[in-house]
Amino acid sequence: MVEWQCPHCGAPLESGEVTECRYCHQVFDLPVRTNTVVREVYVQQVPATRRTPAATAALVLVILNVIFCPVLCIPAIVLARLARTDARKNNLSGEGLATVAEVIAWIEVVFLVFIGIVLAGSLVICGPNGCKTA
Repeated sequence: MVEWQCPHCGAPLESGEVTECRYCHQVFDLPVRTNTVVREVYVQQVPATRRTPAATAALVLVILNVIFCPVLCIPAIVLARLARTDARKNNLSGEGLATVAEVIAWIEVVFLVFIGIVLAGSLVICGPNGCKTA
């Protein structure tokens, strides 16, 4: 019997035509020896099954930001970036969710800057007591 190792994590694999690593869940087409001819090993990327919790938290922060407090934009952006790197590094899903949360948070930042400019302009034009009509 030929011993094989997972090229992704190094765990021992059972010989056969197609197998899945029980540790990292990569699917492999294992080489089969036939008269000293060995076929190549092809790695198939398995879709992630778990979602990173930081992506969900970033989206919740963005939704709370829209409804309640516009100050949560920056923590939402930071959390979304952490979620994307976590999803990429650990083969987790949620990268798209984190991207959506970050885009919405940046739109909120632009909106807040625009509102700040409008309010500052109205203070400059009208003064602190407000605009007085005739």
